[in-house]
Amino acid sequence: MTSENGSSILAFDVGGTNTRMAVFSSHLSIVEADSVATRDLAINGTPQTSIVAHLARWASERPDLHISGVSIGAAYNARQNVVIASAPLLGATAPDRWDVEGALTSRWPQSAWSVLNDLTAAGLGVLHRTSERTRDVLVITLSSGVAARLIRRNGPAVAVDDRWGIAGDVGHLPARFSLNGSSFALPCDCGGVGHLASYISGRGFERVLAQFDSGTTSLESFVGRLNLGDVIAERLLRASIAPLFEFLEIAVTLLPDVDIALIGGFHAALSDHIIRILQELSEKSGPYLLANDDDWLTRRLIPVEPTGNELLGAALYASRSELREELHRW
Repeated sequence: MTSENGSSILAFDVGGTNTRMAVFSSHLSIVEADSVATRDLAINGTPQTSIVAHLARWASERPDLHISGVSIGAAYNARQNVVIASAPLLGATAPDRWDVEGALTSRWPQSAWSVLNDLTAAGLGVLHRTSERTRDVLVITLSSGVAARLIRRNGPAVAVDDRWGIAGDVGHLPARFSLNGSSFALPCDCGGVGHLASYISGRGFERVLAQFDSGTTSLESFVGRLNLGDVIAERLLRASIAPLFEFLEIAVTLLPDVDIALIGGFHAALSDHIIRILQELSEKSGPYLLANDDDWLTRRLIPVEPTGNELLGAALYASRSELREELHRW
């Protein structure tokens, strides 16, 4: 697949941890890439103005590129093309509405800007990378936060709420977390308590470690302990994955005909252990009758590169007019 008009594309992914940039060729291969810590962008001005300024500067330094796609890690009203909730990304002073596309167009009008939610962008990237498959895909990101998106291959199409224009913010659903026979409720970035993202997102798992394993200094050291068979590390990860497994049981019950793709930076860091534990849990429990098959979950999990999907999806969305016109009409 190539871009619609044969031009190179500038793509951005604004996430809670990093803001990434990539230049894609007309054949959608990356020819240039850069990254900066998102928190470092807000040195001057508000976080949103700093993000817009940084993206516009990146674009202005490449004046021969006139198509720019932006994947943004915030609740995005796809009906009105505005961010409507962004506290995890921008902090407590985040505005109720943020017209990212309009702000970028005002700052650098030489480029045609297209903005979409990061998980929707990731879903488009996953579809492109798994084009040999035919089933629809439930894409679940385990990153700074947790979210899910059902992507229909026929279209492709993404269903969103008819009023709020959002979908799949499953990270803020209530979840049960139990360790050594006792239940705990940890805080979520949204201000709530006891959500799925409280345990199986990158930031949530940091809080799990801080409360129950203060000796761990980093995720890398935790992974090292897992690789060595550390019992405490294994117990903590299992406790955090259990709420995700319960969500997957419900998802497969309601959507028995879809593939499932796990992506995101947190998943990438722990992917082998997450898949292993999910497989072990699925051999003991599962949806009614489906659980007769030990592989009811693992045969639905499709291998896909866990990172970079957002940038690819943003490039696809920006470069193909039919995607922008039809994606959210389902």
